[in-house]
Amino acid sequence: MARLSAATAAAVDVFDGELVRVVTDRGAVTLPVVVTDMVDHVVWLPLRSPGSSVHATLGAVPGDLVRLEPGTTDGGEGA
Repeated sequence: MARLSAATAAAVDVFDGELVRVVTDRGAVTLPVVVTDMVDHVVWLPLRSPGSSVHATLGAVPGDLVRLEPGTTDGGEGA
């Protein structure tokens, strides 16, 4: 899952339950959106959940900049 504020989700044009693609220069993952009460312009991802490939695929650590875009069911790797 990718947790986003309502404002951040709206800026990317995604809604709760839809897919968002999170992209770095190393890779991308496509995850379902969970809109939650949190700071705008931030995405929370489960970097160390058992079975998750988010950390390895993105090569990102907390605080890194990522790009968000609407996701599709035919692209990107999930977590």
